[in-house]
Amino acid sequence: MPDTYAESSIAADRPRGSDSRPPRPRWQRIAAVAALVAIAVLVAAAGYGYYRYARIASKLEPTTPGDREAVEAAVDPVVRQPRNEAAKPLYILILGADARPGETRSRSDTIILARLDVEEQSMMMLSIPRDSRVPIEGYGLDKINHAHAFGGPALTIRTVKEFTGLPVNHYVTVDFEGFAALVDAVGGVTVMVDHPTRTIPEGLQTLNAEQALEFVRTRSYPDGDFTRIKNQQKFLVAFLRQALRPDNYTRLPSIAESVAEHVETDMSIPEFLKLARTLAAIGNTIPGYTMPGTTAMIDGVSYVIPDDEAAPELFRQFAAGEVDPPAPAE
Repeated sequence: MPDTYAESSIAADRPRGSDSRPPRPRWQRIAAVAALVAIAVLVAAAGYGYYRYARIASKLEPTTPGDREAVEAAVDPVVRQPRNEAAKPLYILILGADARPGETRSRSDTIILARLDVEEQSMMMLSIPRDSRVPIEGYGLDKINHAHAFGGPALTIRTVKEFTGLPVNHYVTVDFEGFAALVDAVGGVTVMVDHPTRTIPEGLQTLNAEQALEFVRTRSYPDGDFTRIKNQQKFLVAFLRQALRPDNYTRLPSIAESVAEHVETDMSIPEFLKLARTLAAIGNTIPGYTMPGTTAMIDGVSYVIPDDEAAPELFRQFAAGEVDPPAPAE
């Protein structure tokens, strides 16, 4: 089983006490993709018009009672540095929730920690496999994606911080409704396809909404989720470039309100504006990494077991902004 910084494995999710539930739609596997799609749309809308963005800002706040206060206690505050000191990197936890109608708590099916360095004008992504077996406060060893079902974004933030030793300054959670419309709204997304799928040939392709869904959700590769994770990271980079192009600014505000219906975050308007400036300034290469680990069956449930040596070393290098070997997500 591959065990590198750029690859990892996500096995079938079988949470405790839920084997009788019908399988969840496969499109829900790509929730983190929609998260950065939503970020791109929202920050572009913020740059286009402050007052228009202000009208949708209230829709972005946590809706579950107690979540806002719990998140405020869980995140690491952004401390303003003295003028003679460089600003510290910003860490944003991107979660894709697979909530069903009527559910107030759901599993975070995809987990990405983004590191944005304003001084260096750079961004890095760290994917944590949803089946990673880690300690969850109050629940013992379990799949990391269950933390969101147990205690919402606040418990997920605390779990990620405890497991990786990395800070979390903000979070964004998103569901998938409207994903197809977003892709079409920016005129499709151009991406290099290394492995052809059922309807997408190999090579540089401009994907429409249906193809984009297929590209980021397909798992029918020799290494399964390893390639799928790389495709997700590659798509995120391509979409950010496309969405933040000046000629797309006029399209994005018109759909920002519908995006806000499916996004939850603790970030304010000024913080989104700062994020927009950082994203607009970053270069063409955004490295993406995946926590190294191997799959194992424990009591009939498939997990990803983190590599005791390689995983902590990756987290340390990620914090330093110098991961070796590099793994461009483009």
